[in-house]
Amino acid sequence: SMVGCLNTSFAISKFLLSLDPLRDPMGVLLILDYFALASSPPSVTENETFLVDSVDSNMVQIYHRDDDVDKKNSSAAIPSYKCNLIDMPNWAYSYALALYRLSLDDDNDDDGELISSKANKALQSALSKFPSVLPLLLEKNNIDVQGRSFKTDWPSVLPFFGMKSVCTSTTKDGTAAKDENMLDEHTLKCAKMGADRIITIFVQRSFKLWAADDVVAWLYDNCVKVMEEEGSGKKETSAEEEVDDVKSKAEGQAVSTFQPSPALIRYLRCDPSDYEDSFRTLPADANPLDEALLGPVMALDPNRRRFLRRNRGGRNAEEEELELQRQMMMMQAGGVALGGEMVNIDPDLPLLEVFWRSLLPWARVEGVPPPRR
Repeated sequence: SMVGCLNTSFAISKFLLSLDPLRDPMGVLLILDYFALASSPPSVTENETFLVDSVDSNMVQIYHRDDDVDKKNSSAAIPSYKCNLIDMPNWAYSYALALYRLSLDDDNDDDGELISSKANKALQSALSKFPSVLPLLLEKNNIDVQGRSFKTDWPSVLPFFGMKSVCTSTTKDGTAAKDENMLDEHTLKCAKMGADRIITIFVQRSFKLWAADDVVAWLYDNCVKVMEEEGSGKKETSAEEEVDDVKSKAEGQAVSTFQPSPALIRYLRCDPSDYEDSFRTLPADANPLDEALLGPVMALDPNRRRFLRRNRGGRNAEEEELELQRQMMMMQAGGVALGGEMVNIDPDLPLLEVFWRSLLPWARVEGVPPPRR
């Protein structure tokens, strides 16, 4: 994908996933949704349909087995977890965006409203589960979140999502809720770290897909709906509960009840730098055009000390010099052809010139034996 071959990358990603969809050793699911949306032509919705069908079918699931369980207790069963694609942050947002694109397709006039409603619900669900994605996408796309207008009012929206968390469920007194489905603290912390790792990779690769004006407006409208729905739910609670909620927010406590799936722990091994569009071949402080590096290669100093030469055929240094000059004149005059006399290359020439002269079939470097034919 570094050279813009998104269609090829999408095809290869699907092939790699088909080899081992259960374990996904290459981490293809972290990037497959991006290739599906980024390689989609404007007038073709085949890739969006593939993405939506992959989520709705539940044919691909994420599995993880916790091998770090206490090995001394051999009777204890090794815990294993699984989740659907929609439980991954990147697929949750990409699924909503794919539905939004399908709702804009002219071929879906009859089902346009139904698909649009489904896209809104999918995006609202993604915002509720993974609210930390919203400020990261806005920051990456350089969206003005300080100004206010008649269409958008981000300063009133972002604080609401800044209070939300995907960490754990809490009770009114701030303690962890006791539930039979609750995970232990270590597993839950690792699951949150896995979700954060996926979010980092998703934002750094897919942020451009969310930069269009209509997409930003659609994102803002659903953020407002999420605020209104959760706000209306609080009105049904008692006054004491509302006061407790306000106090918990003031103390920075999480009020979200969503728990990331422990199956996301498997992606903790993935490095976000492996999913970037570019990679570094030189240290950050290295300058490939530094004169100290290019100077000795490009400079030609005829007065510098010559390299040690071998005296062939009993000839002295003057004869060697005359022979070298004769060969250089013949080469410049075009008198050397294939099958003729080999031309010696002066090793005192600039290194770059020695290199490209050595590529010629009739040339050889003094002191280096010719290759065997």
